[in-house]
Amino acid sequence: MLELVKGEYLDRRENILLVGPSGTGKSQPGHRAGHGRLRQGRKVRFFRVTELITLLLEAKEERQLLRLRQHWASWTC
Repeated sequence: MLELVKGEYLDRRENILLVGPSGTGKSQPGHRAGHGRLRQGRKVRFFRVTELITLLLEAKEERQLLRLRQHWASWTC
């Protein structure tokens, strides 16, 4: 949790994955960390795994995976 709060992973352009059973409180720390980075003027993206998988599958079906990847890579943190 300390690493999440410090936000040094952003400087290293790393992703954070919070993993665990449903209802165990993963989203709240993720949202809090994201809001903290927003207050610092940083850009963040938050996905629930079901949303991310759906987005990736739709992009694959539409042959847009490369475009999606380029779009995400163009974000500066």
